[in-house]
Amino acid sequence: MYISTSWFLTHCYRHAVLLLMVISCIACSSAPPPRPVDFDKTWQPQTVLSEVYLLPTAPEALARRIEAVRQAKHYIQLEYFTWDHDLVGAYLYRELLNAADRGVKVRLVLDDLMEFEDRWLVELAEHSNIHIRIFNPFDSRQLGWFSRAFNFQVAKQRLNHRLHEKFFNVDGEVMILGGRNIGDSYFGYSKKANFFDLDVMVKGESIREFERNFQRLWSSEHVRDVWRVIKATPKANQATFLADYLSIIKKRQPELQHIEQQIRQLTSPDYSTAEVMPLFDSLDKLTDSQPYLRSRMQSVLGACLASSSSILISTPYLVPSEDSFSSLKVLSDNGVALTLLTNSSASNDSPFVGAYYAKHREELAGLAHQLFEYAKQAEHPDYYHQVKTYYHNKAFIVDQRLSYIGSSNFDPRSNFLNMELGLLINSRTFALQLKAYLLKNQQQRFWRVSLNEQQALVWQKDQQLTNKNPGSSAFKRLSERLYRLLNIKYDI
Repeated sequence: MYISTSWFLTHCYRHAVLLLMVISCIACSSAPPPRPVDFDKTWQPQTVLSEVYLLPTAPEALARRIEAVRQAKHYIQLEYFTWDHDLVGAYLYRELLNAADRGVKVRLVLDDLMEFEDRWLVELAEHSNIHIRIFNPFDSRQLGWFSRAFNFQVAKQRLNHRLHEKFFNVDGEVMILGGRNIGDSYFGYSKKANFFDLDVMVKGESIREFERNFQRLWSSEHVRDVWRVIKATPKANQATFLADYLSIIKKRQPELQHIEQQIRQLTSPDYSTAEVMPLFDSLDKLTDSQPYLRSRMQSVLGACLASSSSILISTPYLVPSEDSFSSLKVLSDNGVALTLLTNSSASNDSPFVGAYYAKHREELAGLAHQLFEYAKQAEHPDYYHQVKTYYHNKAFIVDQRLSYIGSSNFDPRSNFLNMELGLLINSRTFALQLKAYLLKNQQQRFWRVSLNEQQALVWQKDQQLTNKNPGSSAFKRLSERLYRLLNIKYDI
C-alpha cells in the first residue's frame, strides 16, 4: 500500500508520520486474497446512449461545476477523496451553500483520510438542506497524523480501504467523472504544484446507474454522518466557514476574477453521442478485497482486447499487480502497439511509488511500443499558475474508438482496496479527442523512454537525449536505491 505524500501536506511532522505509515504498510504488505471461481458472476453490464463532453481545460472543468451548481433546482450528489481548504475548495462550498439556500438538497460523501476536525464540514452540515457523510472514518482524530498512524496500524484491515471515487451530479441532468478532486491544484490555481488531470461531462440515461451506486453507498454502514465523526462544535450560521471564505477570496482576488471570467465565457458544450457503460466497484470489496471494477472491465473488454491493434494506457502509477505485467506482455506478444503514459520519477507526487516503478522501467520499455514519462517542467498555458505539475490522468483508449475515464489508477490499491468508478465510452470522435488531450504538446511534456542497442535505458525529449533519469531529486534517487537494496514488494 502507499499513501500519497502530496505537496499540500506542508508541515514537516505530517510528512514524517506519512512516511512511517508508508513504510509500515509496505513492510506488512500481503498478497491479494484468492479469487472465488464464481466471483461476481451475477453482475450484468448496462450499455446506454449518452452524451459526453471531454472538458478541454482545467479552468473550464471548474467553471462547468460552478455553473451546474448555480443552475441546480432539486438536488446535488457528490463523492470525493479530498476537498482542500483553499480558494477552489471554499468557492465550491460557498456555491453549495447558496444552492442549499435556494432549496436544493445537497448530499456529499468524503473519504476520511485527509479529514480531521474539519469545522467547515460541521458548520455546512448545520444547514437543513446540506447532508455530509464521512467514508470509513478513523477513530483517533484529536492528535492529528500521529494518532491516525497508530489507529491505522490497529485497524489496518478496515482503514486500508478508501473512497477514491470522484462523482459530481446535479439534478440527474449533468454529471462529471474523472480523476479530479476538489482543490486549487486540480484546476490550475495552485501556486505550488498542479495536477495534469482530466474528466468528462455526461448527460443521459447513464446518470441513473451512477445515482443508484451513490445511493447504495449513502445508505451503507460504511459512511457516517459528519456530526457523529467530527466533534468540532459548530458556530451559528456557518460563522467560521464564511469568515475563512472571505479571508481567502480577499487574498486571492486575481485568481477569483479569473475563475469568474471563465464562468462568464462558457458556451454550450459540444457533446458527442456515444454508447457508454457505467462501471463500479461493489461495496463487498470493503470486506473481501476483490477487484470488482477491474474484473468487470476485463469481462467486457476480453474479446475486444484479443483482436485490438493499439492500446493507449494513461495512469499516474504504473506498477505491477499480483500477476506482474502479464496482461501487457500477452498484448505485446500478440503484436498490439502499446502506448503507456505515466509519471517520471521527477513528476511523481508519491516518491515511493515512483521508486517501485523505477524497478520495472526496463521491462515496461521492452513491452511498450511507446513509453512516455511526464516531465516535471511541462507547461500548461491554460493553468493560472505556471508551476511544477504531476501527471494524474486515468484513462485508456482501444483502437482509437473505445475509451475509459474514471478514478482508478490501474494499480494494486485501485484493484483491491479503493472504491473506484468509471465510464466506458464507445465513440471514435471522443477517443480521438481524448488522445489529442493526453498527447498535446507531446514533445515538450513527455520524455520518451526506450532501450538502446545495448538494452540500456535512454530518455528523449525534443532534441534532448540522456541515459540518466532526468530531473530526479536526490531524495527520489535514494528512495529508488532503497527499494532495490531491500527488494521491497509493492502489494496491498
